Amino acid sequence: MIALPLDPILELPSWWDEAECAGDPVAHELLFSSSEEAQKEAAQMYCSTCSVRVECQKAAMRVPASWDFGVWGGLTERERQKIRWAKNEGKNRAND
Repeated sequence: MIALPLDPILELPSWWDEAECAGDPVAHELLFSSSEEAQKEAAQMYCSTCSVRVECQKAAMRVPASWDFGVWGGLTERERQKIRWAKNEGKNRAND
């Protein structure tokens, strides 16, 4: 099983073993340790057909910023940042 960028005292989510990238050291290298361009390509290869993609995306949106790196559920760090920014912008507009 590959290591998630999570605190070691946390348990892996129940869906983790079903992930396309679970247990694949090549996937780990591409999804968490490589350039953003390589991450996008890896996301297409691993995440596009993954049965737990949605769960992975939801988990990615809940991790603290200090742990937020690599590809989760097909989304790069930058893509997740844009989603968070858009959500915050929407909340700010609703409060105006």
